[in-house]
Amino acid sequence: VGRVQVSGTPVEMYQVGNRVFMLLNNWHGYYGSRTDVMPAAYQGGLVMVVDISNPALPKVTGRAQVPGWIQSSRLTRGNNQEALFVVASDYNQTTSQQETVVKSFSVSSLGKLAPASQIGLGGYVTAIQATPDHLLVARHNWNRNNNTNNGSDVSVIDITNPNGTMIEGASVQVKGYVSNKFNMDVHENVLRVVSGNSWRGTRNTN
Repeated sequence: VGRVQVSGTPVEMYQVGNRVFMLLNNWHGYYGSRTDVMPAAYQGGLVMVVDISNPALPKVTGRAQVPGWIQSSRLTRGNNQEALFVVASDYNQTTSQQETVVKSFSVSSLGKLAPASQIGLGGYVTAIQATPDHLLVARHNWNRNNNTNNGSDVSVIDITNPNGTMIEGASVQVKGYVSNKFNMDVHENVLRVVSGNSWRGTRNTN
């Protein structure tokens, strides 16, 4: 029926009303004016808004940067509001450490994409899980654990605010490696995590 061509590597996509929110990695962009000698360059994750009110002529109407490499995301709905939560892995040039970044946006059927909040966590994200009230983020810190498979961190983030504003809660270290989102759950205020080895040594499940 119609198409719009964009750059970057596609990760995930959501539809809210007549708008599509695309998550892309390895997106390149340049910002500046006619008077700038050298425009500012950006490369990394991106949320792109596409207007599909006319299916034959979809068009890009907005962009929002996400630092690093997008791993996964969740879209929540409530009280006639939608919020998008994006989890990315980023490399901190100052500390020479891998970091996990959680960034949230308030989205609307009119195509508005407003940054709501951002939380920085250590380590390399391995999985995220969303419940109606919580965002569970598991990450592994290879530097801290000397490249062994002991000790993933799982953070609990409050996402009950329908406008996308997050509240960072507690973090717990579990034994082993949390490999996917189905290994984490919150039920009646109890966090349950299944973890184990990834590929080295004796295979244990915790």
